[in-house]
Amino acid sequence: MSRILNYIRALSPVTFLSSILSAIIGASVTYYVYHSLSMEKLLLIIMFLILIHSGINLYNDYRDYITGVDVEYRKKHVLHRLNMIIDLGVRPTVVRNMSLILTIASAIVGSLLLINMSILPALVLVFLGLVIGLGYSAPKIRLRYRGIGEIMAGLATGPLIACGSFIVLSDSLNMIGILLSLFTGLCNGLFTTIILIKIALARYDVDKIVGKKTLPVVIGRDRAIKLNYVLTCIIYIVPVALYALGALSWISLLSLLTLPLTLKYLRGGKPFNLFLSRVLVSIFICLGLLFH
Repeated sequence: MSRILNYIRALSPVTFLSSILSAIIGASVTYYVYHSLSMEKLLLIIMFLILIHSGINLYNDYRDYITGVDVEYRKKHVLHRLNMIIDLGVRPTVVRNMSLILTIASAIVGSLLLINMSILPALVLVFLGLVIGLGYSAPKIRLRYRGIGEIMAGLATGPLIACGSFIVLSDSLNMIGILLSLFTGLCNGLFTTIILIKIALARYDVDKIVGKKTLPVVIGRDRAIKLNYVLTCIIYIVPVALYALGALSWISLLSLLTLPLTLKYLRGGKPFNLFLSRVLVSIFICLGLLFH
């Protein structure tokens, strides 16, 4: 039983939260615009995101093992999540094949979502999927090794998924819904970028040794730290701006109450501080949409 739990932990289920929250934000925008929502489609979207996210996590672990990055992390005692290959003894080819199977399964679920959709929204969704999949993890492209992976991950798990969720649930390209899902999803996505920058800062010296070009390695430690504060400002400015424009109700302003938790994380606090901030900010934004 404990080994099964370790396999699940190796999939890094906590990272699914970023995508799931964005899907729920997209669902809230759908209800905001059309006053209706298909829970069956939303559950399929969440299933799709869990499958594809699991596949990407395993593929990244496979690539980082093959290139020697994760091995170097262990040698230098750098904190890293559970790795199936190094920690559980699973063969690299098995991890690669598991990643492929999960990706195929996600494609099947994604196909079910595209059934009966209009042509143009479906094409936009496919394009978004290519941007997310190829841009972050595809061989020879892998932007997370080119200094913009942290930014790309934030955009992918935030505004792009929120927008994609809205398009699937509404089967439309309603511009108000698209813009609203992009801006509200941005708040959640920037939390991902902040987390990844903080992790990259902790691994800064090792990443320079192995040639992994994370954002902090490219722009430097001090600028990366300052960037995280700038991104935090954006997270809390967006709901205030949308409230001022009349797009969200006053409930969204409650997200400002989580600012001390976020700042505490940036100053060296526990990851749970940011986890709680992220969840609460997303909840308050969704409530601001639903009770507008």
